[in-house]
Amino acid sequence: MSPKVTLAGAVAVILAAASGPAHAGFAFQTLVFPRADSIEIHAAVAINDLGQVVVEGTRPNIDYSFITRTGIYSLATHAFTPFAPYPGSFPDATRLTGINNLGQLVGYYHQPFGQWRGFSYAGGAFTPRNAFGGSFNTPQAINDLGVIVGAAGDANQTQGYIYRGGTYTPVNAAPNPLNSTGLLGINDRGQIVGVWGNSASGQYPNSFLDVGGVFTPIAMPGQRRTAVAAINNFGLVVGGVSNDDFVTGSGFAWANGVFFRLDYPGAKDTYALGVNDRGQIVGFYTDQAGVSNAFLATLTTLTTL
Repeated sequence: MSPKVTLAGAVAVILAAASGPAHAGFAFQTLVFPRADSIEIHAAVAINDLGQVVVEGTRPNIDYSFITRTGIYSLATHAFTPFAPYPGSFPDATRLTGINNLGQLVGYYHQPFGQWRGFSYAGGAFTPRNAFGGSFNTPQAINDLGVIVGAAGDANQTQGYIYRGGTYTPVNAAPNPLNSTGLLGINDRGQIVGVWGNSASGQYPNSFLDVGGVFTPIAMPGQRRTAVAAINNFGLVVGGVSNDDFVTGSGFAWANGVFFRLDYPGAKDTYALGVNDRGQIVGFYTDQAGVSNAFLATLTTLTTL
C-alpha cells in the first residue's frame, strides 16, 4: 500500500470517528543539511509530494527576520540546493515559504532600507507578487493550480489575500477594520487555513479553516494558542499549540475537529510547519540544549477509542 493511500485511509477514519478520542503514531527523524554555522536555528518550512523540503537557517534574533541560508533539501538524494537571493535584496534576507508539486516556489525578501516584498519563482525566474500596495507583502503557500495565499498590509492592518489568475482577492476572517487576517496554507481543493486577531494588539491568536467562505475555528482544548501552518489535499492541517505564547509548545495534526499531538521524542518543544499528501510532516523542534533542528514526521498508525 502506498503512503498516499495510507494517509487517505487514515483521514477517512478521522472523518468517521465523530468527536471521540483518537491517537496517531508518527515516525520522527532529524533532517541534517549543510549548516552555515553552529548558532543558526534550523527549520523545515514546507514539503511537496516529491519529498522536496524548503529549509532555512535563521539568525537567533527577536523576530527571526533575516535568513542566513535557505534552499531545497531532497529526501530522495539528501542533497541541499541553496536558493539564490532575490535580485537586489538585502543580504541574507530572501525567505522561501511554500513549494508545490511542480517545483514552483513562493516567498518574500527584504529590500535595502525598505520592506518585505513578495515573489513567486518558477523556471529560474522571479515574479513579483505584491497585493494591495501594502508596506509588506508575504506570500505563504502555492497549490498545484498556481493559486497563492498570503498576507499584506502595514503597521496598522494585515489583510489576507488569495492570488488567482492575475487577481488579488481579500479574505477577512473577522470584521475589519478592527481585526487582521493572514492566510498561511491552501490545498488544490481551495481549502485555506489562516489566523486572525486584533489589529491594535498585533496578535493573531485565532486559527481557522476557510472552505468556500465558511470559517471554522481551529482551537485545541486546554491550549491558550493554536496556530495553523499548512493543509494538504485530504484536509489534514498542521501547526503548533502553546500555553505560554510559544516559549514552549507542541506540534499538532488536525482534521474534522480531531487533534493529534506531535512531539519530537525528548524535545523541549515541537512545531509543525508543512504537510504533504504522503503523510509526511515537517517543522522544527528544540532539543534539551536549546538547539533547534529540522524534522520529518511520517504518519504511521491511527486508532480511535
